[in-house]
Amino acid sequence: MTDSRRPQVPSFTLGTFNQKDSRALGRVVAEAVRLGGIGFDTAPGYGTQLTLGSAIRATGCDRSAVFVSDKVDGIQVQESAEGGKSIVRQVLQVLAANRLAYYDAIYVHWPFLDYLDHAWAQLRELRDRGAARALGLCNVTPGHLTDLRDRGIIPDLVQNEVHPLCTDQELTSYCTEHGIPLVAYTPTARLSPPVAQSPALARMSQQHGASLTQVIHRWHIQRGRHVVFMTTKVGRVFENTHVDHFSLDEDDLRAIDQLNQNARMFLPSLGVTGY
Repeated sequence: MTDSRRPQVPSFTLGTFNQKDSRALGRVVAEAVRLGGIGFDTAPGYGTQLTLGSAIRATGCDRSAVFVSDKVDGIQVQESAEGGKSIVRQVLQVLAANRLAYYDAIYVHWPFLDYLDHAWAQLRELRDRGAARALGLCNVTPGHLTDLRDRGIIPDLVQNEVHPLCTDQELTSYCTEHGIPLVAYTPTARLSPPVAQSPALARMSQQHGASLTQVIHRWHIQRGRHVVFMTTKVGRVFENTHVDHFSLDEDDLRAIDQLNQNARMFLPSLGVTGY
């Protein structure tokens, strides 16, 4: 997709993984809409596709005012490729149930390479029908993206696990070079001990009067990435997205880069080769 047709990816997106409380989800969605400029992300495996759609409708906002992304999971891809219900049909059914005309982005959640040509053709059909504005891949490596480019599979955006303990600078560089927005999930590594107890992050937090989460999110933004964050607390929506009141210098950025341990919170699927 050309840059002129690609939807603007928000700097911050509210993720809905494991959001079991529909009322809490409704409250944080309403706050995100009130603040403006925050996207929403779901997936079949999250169990939130319909509750997210309901929460968005309940705000009464215009569809054009929000960025909504969904995914197709491995089981859907396999079923479609083996002659079952097509990806196109599955996605259109969820859109209809949510009373949404389209997704701003739809991703292949895990790039099962044996089925990816089929899945990508189905996603292209959704885009041609106007049911998806941008097509993306999750959980990929630069090697994947290079090989897939040769097969004519070029994502409009990529969503991967990126945080101070897994900086994936090679992927960041690849996406920057090729003009592909990189959306980072699990952006703070869940404030696990090496992050929460980092003297460098504590110093930056104190220096800028910002929380550790804000410092890390600012690092992502200055490194050119977009952020998927999660919260069930209304007040945290503002905290997670309010990072324009300070900036990090290059020494600070490098100090966070150096926390890297190549440690993932989510282990890659055994069905996805190339890791």
